[in-house]
Amino acid sequence: MTEPRADTLIRSPREQDLDRLVSIYNEAVEDGVSNCDLSEVTEAQFADWLGLHQGRFPLFVAEIEAEVAGWACLSPFVPKDCFDRTAYTSTYVSKRFRHRGVGLALREHVVAQARALGFHSLVNRIFTRNTASVALTERLGFVRIGLLREVIWRDGEYWDAALYQLILTPKG
Repeated sequence: MTEPRADTLIRSPREQDLDRLVSIYNEAVEDGVSNCDLSEVTEAQFADWLGLHQGRFPLFVAEIEAEVAGWACLSPFVPKDCFDRTAYTSTYVSKRFRHRGVGLALREHVVAQARALGFHSLVNRIFTRNTASVALTERLGFVRIGLLREVIWRDGEYWDAALYQLILTPKG
């Protein structure tokens, strides 16, 4: 599997990144194997969502040669106090930069930041058809903890999603 690119800068998003963040997300909508949106999102919708990804639940951008190549974030797993130490992860990479180590660099950064922010565990839901994401997730030590059978309705059929979890800190 590909190693992280040495020339990848991981940073916080800037206001001028919004159009690229939306474009990358909408590429995934079009691909249809990594998110549950059935139609593209607008910059206004994404800007509202992006506003929630600061502080404890940040979003990070991967930049290569001054171009936004992908992004990843932490989100609340469930918006209830008892789930405060668990975060949900998402990662999206531009088609142009896939299979070049960008996703790995982003996910390694998100895991490190989640530890620094005091999270105990990370959770990820992946369409089982998204074999590249499954392989990357497992490479980072996430363990498949469940299968949600036929929970996704796309393209006239039901698809499965797998649940993955990474424990960041020992019990205690």
